Amino acid sequence: MRITNLIAVASILTILFFQSTSFAQQQAAPPELKITITIESEKLSRRNPAPVTITIENLSSQILDIKSIGSFRLLSTRKEAIARKHFVFGDSFWSPVNIVAGTPKKLEIVDPELEKKGVIVGRVTDETLHFESKEVKTFLIDPTKTLWNAENGNDWPRSNLFDVVKKGVYSLEFSIDSSARVKSNAVTVTIE
Repeated sequence: MRITNLIAVASILTILFFQSTSFAQQQAAPPELKITITIESEKLSRRNPAPVTITIENLSSQILDIKSIGSFRLLSTRKEAIARKHFVFGDSFWSPVNIVAGTPKKLEIVDPELEKKGVIVGRVTDETLHFESKEVKTFLIDPTKTLWNAENGNDWPRSNLFDVVKKGVYSLEFSIDSSARVKSNAVTVTIE
């Protein structure tokens, strides 16, 4: 009986060890990038452009080719939104962008027949960013010229910022999603 228990315990430990090793191998290490954003004006309005400077730095001494999707994110700074500690519709918004071109990220339609019926089935292509060792790249994108939607909405962003986001104070950040998400610092902006 005692030997059977020892074999059972050893088997369980072996399975747990291989599961955790397998899990660790599946989790890709985040790219060694640092993203910083600055904005020319803290006020975003329909009348004035609001370019955001996105600086991406390769912190490693390796050459990096990163397949990624970049996006802006606006988070409500209202007291009730922060106190909730979870998002509800209208607390957060996102805008996927083509980093290099500075344009909205397009959704490639894969089923035109369903689109005719009002159902959109599509995919987004990754953008490959190439960085030499320790290279720093800077991009300029105006979030008032990209397409937005509520982050927990069920359709691809297709509206102007001011048609989707209510007036108020928000936290703006930029992220790159690749093998892992790398986020920038946050800046406070006012939507007018």
